[in-house]
Amino acid sequence: YCLSIGLCVLSEKTQNLAIIGDYSYLFAMLAFLVLPFLAIWIFRKNEDEDHVLSLEWNAKEALQGLLIACALFLPVLLGVYIWRTGIGSESFHFSLSNYQRLDQALWFSLLVQLFLVALPEEFFYRGYLQTSILKLAKNRFNDRKSKVLAITVTSLLFALGHVFVSGAIIRLNTFFPSLLFGYLRIKNKTLTACIVLHALSNIMMEVISVHFFP
Repeated sequence: YCLSIGLCVLSEKTQNLAIIGDYSYLFAMLAFLVLPFLAIWIFRKNEDEDHVLSLEWNAKEALQGLLIACALFLPVLLGVYIWRTGIGSESFHFSLSNYQRLDQALWFSLLVQLFLVALPEEFFYRGYLQTSILKLAKNRFNDRKSKVLAITVTSLLFALGHVFVSGAIIRLNTFFPSLLFGYLRIKNKTLTACIVLHALSNIMMEVISVHFFP
């Protein structure tokens, strides 16, 4: 975990460097996709079925992630609106022209979020870390407590990882969606729903945020 976060911080710090900056995201990809396999190979050579990492895709779970994201959009929009206009000092300005301020087209942002952000992060946190914690917890607790502990600890590490990489304490708020990602991982056979919901959640926040800055 520490090595993975360290590589992500390195990725963040080298974004503005010539040549290296163009490929800095590879550090994060390396951290989240390669290190779990190395850990299994080094520490768990006789890995059982529960720990075999897989990127298998499931259409039904993809639809599940999409539907949950759609259901969450309006509540999240309302929550952000109250937070930014009621508690904060920003005003809400809805206009389609606001989307021109996005760094990338929405379709391209979706591809980036899906394959370069959500997939590596979910593979590491839910696919490897949560599964590992769950297996350890089952040695001491019953099934229900083990699942709650695995989801909670993984979500805490997920949130702390975002804080370490971004340097912003507000990123602790990623703890809450992480609980939902963890629950979906427990209920489903693959990481598909987690990946889709994670990517769409990030896009959702991009879409919402542009309307609060004139």
